[in-house]
Amino acid sequence: MLFLGIFWLIFLTLNRQVFIPDSWYYLPEEWKENTFFPNFYSLLVWLSIFFLFSFVKNKEQNPYFIASLFLMNLFSYKIVAFDPIDNGMFLLGFIILIYWKNNPFLFDHKILALMMVVFYQIFHISGIPETEGFTDVRLSPILYLAYIPTIYLLLKARDYKNLVFILALSTIFLTGKYVANALPFYIFSLYLDFTTNKKLIFEEKDFKFLRILLIMSLFTFIGMPLKMVLDGCYEPFCQLK
Repeated sequence: MLFLGIFWLIFLTLNRQVFIPDSWYYLPEEWKENTFFPNFYSLLVWLSIFFLFSFVKNKEQNPYFIASLFLMNLFSYKIVAFDPIDNGMFLLGFIILIYWKNNPFLFDHKILALMMVVFYQIFHISGIPETEGFTDVRLSPILYLAYIPTIYLLLKARDYKNLVFILALSTIFLTGKYVANALPFYIFSLYLDFTTNKKLIFEEKDFKFLRILLIMSLFTFIGMPLKMVLDGCYEPFCQLK
């Protein structure tokens, strides 16, 4: 996962691209010719999320292993795509969730995470899926694939309640805006519990399956920027004034 972030920085910068076309909207004019700074910013966000897990108290699992599993979820590409508002929102939300997990107050940190999901839903108007319109608000059943590692870990931990819960939420709001932007707050809170779960024992068969998931993730995460470069600049993103 660490080298993947570095690959994005080098590959995209050398080809004057940024991760996902929407990022062009947020680039200052002087960064459009040299995309090192937005790509470096995205790398810092990626690394920050990776190392955040080390701050969880009472760890029973290797925090970097759990962090890698979290970043293997395909929705994570949306978290690190250059968007200063969303990036800052994710980092702040994740830090608050870790603090709440380490210092329980009034209610469980997963409830706070759900409140963050609702907050995002309300203020970003991700709403009910549409059959037409922008891809991030269009009904897309393929989005269930965006968090396969999470489904696997919930089955492994026998946490069927949360498994049914996130599948139900995804079914109601089956859009990219929801699954890749809102739901990760709640999923992140589940990974904090995975980090402190001493009953979560990984065996050889688990690692075999996780290696398959890793290959799938890398295929997607490397294939997406490669396709962007091969396709050339997206219109109208490269000519924004």
